[in-house]
Amino acid sequence: MKKLNSIYVVEDDSNARTMMLDFLSQYKDVTVKGYMSAEACIGDILFHKIHPDLVLMDYYLEGSIVTKYQGLEAVTKVKEVSPESRIIMFTSADKEDFRTIAKEKGASDYIIKGPKGFDEVKKIIESSYQV
Repeated sequence: MKKLNSIYVVEDDSNARTMMLDFLSQYKDVTVKGYMSAEACIGDILFHKIHPDLVLMDYYLEGSIVTKYQGLEAVTKVKEVSPESRIIMFTSADKEDFRTIAKEKGASDYIIKGPKGFDEVKKIIESSYQV
């Protein structure tokens, strides 16, 4: 099982981003970073040449004036610059067609936000990585 070294969270809502970052802080030896936009995340990957093991990404990234990439396009762009990163869509968009297309674009999982969503994220992390 691969050791989990880094998780990037892409979420334009500062409260939701903070909640996810707080939740992920339980993994003490894992670098966890938060981004308001996919562009910021992609820029960080390109600049530092460090590819996250896991990216949790919101589907709706509308809260930032710098947002160019939304949902599915953001998944595609992150996969282009970091193909080995696992992407989990973590979103309130509970639509089957979104789920299907997100997986076709490169997301490995599609989780609906909420208390059960946090449990699902934890289950994926602990069953897929050494933490």
